[in-house]
Amino acid sequence: MGAKLLNGVVEYLPSYGDHESKGICNLSRIEFTRSTQESLGISSSAIASLLDELEKSPECEPHALMVMRHGQVCAEGWWSPFEAEIPHSLWSLSKTYTGTAIGLAYTDGLLDLDDRLIDYFPEFVNVGEAANADITIRHALTMTTGKPLTRSATAGWRKDYFEIPFNAQPGTKYEYSCDDNQILVAIIEKVTGQSLHDYLSKRLFEKIGIVSDEMKWIALPDGSEVGCGGLLATAENSLRLMKLYLDGGTWAGERLLAADFVAQASVKQVENSDHGYGFQIHIGSVYGSFYGAGSLGQLALVVPDLDMVIVLYQTGIYRSAGQPQMNEPGRSAEYYLAGVRAVFRTLLPEVNTTRIPENRSASAQLTQRLTDLTLGSPRSVPLPLPAKELSRIRYRITEGTVTIRDNLWNHVANREPFDPVAGCQWFSFEFDDDDTCMFRFCEHGEEIALEVGLDGNRRLNSYSLQKSNVDKVLLDGAWLDDETFALNARWVETCYSISLIFKLTPDSSSISLSHVDGDYGSHPLRGAPATAVAF
Repeated sequence: MGAKLLNGVVEYLPSYGDHESKGICNLSRIEFTRSTQESLGISSSAIASLLDELEKSPECEPHALMVMRHGQVCAEGWWSPFEAEIPHSLWSLSKTYTGTAIGLAYTDGLLDLDDRLIDYFPEFVNVGEAANADITIRHALTMTTGKPLTRSATAGWRKDYFEIPFNAQPGTKYEYSCDDNQILVAIIEKVTGQSLHDYLSKRLFEKIGIVSDEMKWIALPDGSEVGCGGLLATAENSLRLMKLYLDGGTWAGERLLAADFVAQASVKQVENSDHGYGFQIHIGSVYGSFYGAGSLGQLALVVPDLDMVIVLYQTGIYRSAGQPQMNEPGRSAEYYLAGVRAVFRTLLPEVNTTRIPENRSASAQLTQRLTDLTLGSPRSVPLPLPAKELSRIRYRITEGTVTIRDNLWNHVANREPFDPVAGCQWFSFEFDDDDTCMFRFCEHGEEIALEVGLDGNRRLNSYSLQKSNVDKVLLDGAWLDDETFALNARWVETCYSISLIFKLTPDSSSISLSHVDGDYGSHPLRGAPATAVAF
């Protein structure tokens, strides 16, 4: 297959957008109208101010933005190398999709929100504490089961859930929990006889124009989807889902979600540390807003008072070694809320109730800016002469862990305890020309070769993570001096990017971390450099 150059990325893999060639074109999909900002009561300058704040913030790296009002899209952009049709990790925004599946089953008469969980799992009636008998589906939806965040490490995660001890009686206290959401996945499997993805695909996605084959789920050891944080979806997927809530559960005149479920899901059912929580949906404090939210700043915001839906995907920057680790009690979310605050501060106050005069020049400039959004191009440095001498030398790791992978995806698939990736046993670089090199290494006994761009373009590789279908990684590299090579990896379906610095000599190598974003401080090289010897 020939290469193509798109947004600074040399791509050797099939395009995500090639629906017809994959036979999955959704002919019934209703495309949204694209309109000018001013025609919908939003000034182009307000959108531009939002972009300014997102791009200047040291706390966030924006990836995607879509703004809809009155059912029409007035702004949309993707910061290259992110693209419209590449699914993006949602983290806990996945919970809103799972909660919606419960709403669909409720609408179909397959369950009642006040049903007891244990009635769906009679095989576990004698497992754990007596209070298990008091947990309802409603409690799981609102994270008020009384069970703390204690994730299972086994394929028997359903039983493990009922073994979790209680911090409070069911219905008395909100406590953030991935387990409460995951048991809802098991409920869907029980009442529908289908997987979470299959049920959502047939019951919802096909109706609201989501191409289900473009979505990805991380799976648990037994194959069940990680409903609490394992979904990857495009910005428009999330826009379509939240528009369904904005419209009260109807789509194109058809009721898909029961009106009473939507009404309860999108208003405060319980107090939490933010402003309130509905059914796997956070409740805002102004504009009647509610939103799905995920770690590192994923946002799918509904603003009923303004008839708006806004989707923002980003990476919240997490670089301070002194910040607490993932799942540590009291971990602050402030470092990834910069993008969310920007939406409320710069955009929403500038929305007018009526159409405003067109500003064709400003609108055209904004459209061009949205088209040209980028996180920047890789540096290009001519290949130094010593590179030829260092080419194809194999270095065996003698101390530390060298990996471009993200521990978090391993964690999501395997759950607790946190299981760091093993890293590679040896590596080499093949510097054969000025445009590319090959990064070759051995991992889990398998030799892997990835192409690295040296010419100011990234190369897109397919490199599957263990127990994960997240596999699209963009690589580029550059020489910093005659013996120092920087390797940059961006997992374009996720929030994760990393840059490693390789000091290379004919006899040995040291490998250190230049920077890493989107890993919650978990990368092993944060602690100390790794060393390797030639062999």
